[in-house]
Amino acid sequence: MSLFVLLPAYNEQESIRPLFKKFQVLQEISNMEIRLILVDDGSKDALLRLQ
Repeated sequence: MSLFVLLPAYNEQESIRPLFKKFQVLQEISNMEIRLILVDDGSKDALLRLQ
């Protein structure tokens, strides 16, 4: 089973990495594939450098 999650983000540089880690833990304990789709709508933070 797969779960796709669409995450709109605006100036979320500080909170997005901890949120991704929580989804990673959820994926591990649920044995489910979780795909996160991050949509940055033009914020000025360094969110694109998250990779």
